Amino acid sequence: MVTAGTQNFCLANAPTFASVQFNQANIVWYTALTGGTLIPSTTALTSGTYYAAIQDATTGCESVERLSVTINVTDPGTPTLLTAGTQNFCLANAPTFASVQFNQANIVWYTALTGGTLIPSTTALTSGTYYAALKDEASGCESVERLSVTINVTDPGTPTLVTAGTQNFCLANAPTFASVQFNQANIVWYTALTGGTLIPSTTALTSGTYYAALKDEASGLKV
Repeated sequence: MVTAGTQNFCLANAPTFASVQFNQANIVWYTALTGGTLIPSTTALTSGTYYAAIQDATTGCESVERLSVTINVTDPGTPTLLTAGTQNFCLANAPTFASVQFNQANIVWYTALTGGTLIPSTTALTSGTYYAALKDEASGCESVERLSVTINVTDPGTPTLVTAGTQNFCLANAPTFASVQFNQANIVWYTALTGGTLIPSTTALTSGTYYAALKDEASGLKV
């Protein structure tokens, strides 16, 4: 054999007995060390021990001794999501494919259920359907069946003021952040343009610059 020892294959690659590499050509396979049943080279490999002989192409004679070959065909299994159903994310959180939570580690992503293009885990998520496979860390094998995952990335949009420009209030009226009038409902306030501290809408207004985001009522996602 080209490589001694157990021969390892990935079920996802649909290996056959012809996939096993030898230093010689004209290999024939059997189910037993002597006698047994001839196995066509096009037969799908399964884990087990099989027996290989060399057949002389001119005479048709086979080797007296057969080589015992142990085959290991690996399928890591289809991954499962931590939470079933559509996976919802906020665009404001800059989610990537690595943000999707599974019950297993070593997930690889593709653009199609079979074949397709590999998607790096650092790629920014966009709404759509993608396909996840589980990769066995030791063998490098991927699951035969990929999991179809629907992604929804939400951006509610930037809120707009009813009256543009600086917002003016009288201290005597005890204004709060809820007093600022927008064209949309479900406004949340922050102390900074990105990050910052959430400001409760009941907080008393003071002069300054603050930052408003629009919160989607259905999903709870913010701009």
